[in-house]
Amino acid sequence: MIAVCAVLVLLGAAPLATGAPPAGAAVPATPSEPRQEPAPAPRQEPPPASGWLHWPPGPLEEEPQRGFFPVVGSVASGGGLALGGGYRDYALFGGPVGFEASALLSVRGYQSYRVHLGLLAPHRDTLDLRPADQPVASMLDNRRHPRRGVAVYLDAGYRSLPRSRFYGIGPGSRPEDRTDYLLRVAALDLAVQGQLTPRLELSARAGVLDLATGHGRDDDFPSTGERFTPAQVPGLASAPRYVVAGVGAAFDTRDGLDARGGAVFLSGVAWRFHDTSARHLHFTRLAFDGRTYLDVPAVPGLLALRTVVATDLAGDAGVPFFLQNSLGGGDLLRAFGSNRWQDRALAHATLEWRVALHPAVEIAPFVDAGTVGRGLRRLGEPKACAGVGLRARWGTLALGRVDWARGSEGSRVVFDLGAVF
Repeated sequence: MIAVCAVLVLLGAAPLATGAPPAGAAVPATPSEPRQEPAPAPRQEPPPASGWLHWPPGPLEEEPQRGFFPVVGSVASGGGLALGGGYRDYALFGGPVGFEASALLSVRGYQSYRVHLGLLAPHRDTLDLRPADQPVASMLDNRRHPRRGVAVYLDAGYRSLPRSRFYGIGPGSRPEDRTDYLLRVAALDLAVQGQLTPRLELSARAGVLDLATGHGRDDDFPSTGERFTPAQVPGLASAPRYVVAGVGAAFDTRDGLDARGGAVFLSGVAWRFHDTSARHLHFTRLAFDGRTYLDVPAVPGLLALRTVVATDLAGDAGVPFFLQNSLGGGDLLRAFGSNRWQDRALAHATLEWRVALHPAVEIAPFVDAGTVGRGLRRLGEPKACAGVGLRARWGTLALGRVDWARGSEGSRVVFDLGAVF
C-alpha cells in the first residue's frame, strides 16, 4: 500500500508526456492560467460518542448518547445530597428507539429510580414537563441547548421520601408543629416534548400516579398521624390513586441557560388529577413561572427576577397534603426548610443581583418573598428572607451554588447543583 501511494504521489508531481514536439520545433506560447487555491475541506463533525463508560464526558455542555454515566443531585427538597448512576443508549440496535435508566440514593435515605424508553434522541434538547408530583418550582426542566425536534417516550419512576416534613396547612402553621411522614410515589407516563420554534417549546404527559404514606423515619419529630387527624389533613387516612394529564408551554429568549440582559422565560403548566379511589380528591393545578434578566446602566452585573404563581382548583374536595403547593427549601423562601408553608395556592417572587467575581465564580445577593393560602384571593401575610449566594460556573453552565439566607425563623445554608433559575 505504501509503494502504491508513493507511485501516485510521483505521478501527480510529474505530468505524463504525450505527443512531445521534436527537438528544435517551436512551441506556441500559451497564456498561463491563474493558480487556483484548493477549496477548504468541509468540516468533519465528530461522530456521536459511544462506548461503555464515559468519564469525564468531555465538554460539560455535551453528554454521551451511549454508555454509563454518574448522577449527582437530589431526590427531593430536604433529602440531602444524592449520588447514583445510570446507563443510556439512544439508538438501541442501531434504530431510532432509545433507553435510559438511572438510580439515586441520598444521604438521608431518599431513593429515586427512573426508566425512559422511546424516541429519546431530542429529549435533552427540548422542554421536559416533569411528572405530576413534582413541585411547581421545578415542574419544567430547563434545557441547555434548545434544538428543534420531538421526543416521545414512556417514563416510569419510583421515589421513596422517608423524612418528608409537614407543619400544617395554611400561612398560620407553626414551627413547633413540625412532623414527618413517609411518602412513596410510583408513576407511569407517556411523555411528548418538542421544540416548535427557536423560542417556543411545548411538552405534555398523561399517565397514572400511585401514592402511599406511612410513618416518618426521623426520630427527632413525631409522625404526622400522631399530631394531626384525617379531618384536618386531606389524604392522611389513605392516599388516592390518580389518572393525570398535563401540558406545559414555554417562551424562552435566553441563550440556553446563559441569561443575558433583556432575556425572558415565560411558562405555564396545567395538570388534571382525577382520583380513581373512593376519596374523590379531584383537582386541577395551574402554575405560571416568569423570569426576566436586566442590565442596569452604571451597575455591574445582572438583575434577575422571578415570579411563581400556582393554584389548585378543587371546589369542595380537598387536595392531599403531600401534593399541595409549598414554600421553603432550596428554591422558594430559601431561609426556611422544605414544605414550611403549604396550601392550595402560592405566590412567590425573587430578586437576585448577580455579579461575576471571576469567569468561574459569581456572587448573588438576593431577596425572597412569598405566601400561601386557600386560593389566590385568600393568600396570607407574606413571608420574606434575604441572603447572599456563591455560584460556580463553567462557561454558560452553572455547576453549583451555596446560598446563605436569613428569615424570621433564623438562618439557613443551602447547597445545591445547577442554577436556582
